[in-house]
Amino acid sequence: MLLAGSVLAVLPDAQGTTWRRAMTLWIGGAGCLALVLVRPRSRVLARLGRQSYVIYLFHVFFTAGLRELCLATFPHVTAEALWLPCLALGLAGPVLVARMAAGHPLSALLFLGVRLRRGAGRGTGGLGPVPAE
Repeated sequence: MLLAGSVLAVLPDAQGTTWRRAMTLWIGGAGCLALVLVRPRSRVLARLGRQSYVIYLFHVFFTAGLRELCLATFPHVTAEALWLPCLALGLAGPVLVARMAAGHPLSALLFLGVRLRRGAGRGTGGLGPVPAE
């Protein structure tokens, strides 16, 4: 994986070719396989993983919105400069939407597709299916 990444770094003229696409696919697949085999543990990622559905639903609004705002404000900004801010807002924005939507049963149902449990307070801790009565 490191060898393929270093080859891609020193061959900028190979951009857009089938070989480059194959190499990037191989690097991504090898990275995923390595993470599965190593099985790292992270409390931060485990906590963020509980919000994965909400992030999946709403990340595009925050990442694309920030990208368009930055390109309108700074037309010559590079994709590399936008990567970290878009990642941060793409993760934090949906979590904030979930927390706000979880404040009322109707907004939780409309935005998140879940019903709040009876007696659940504000925040995402009360989200989940309503038990059968």
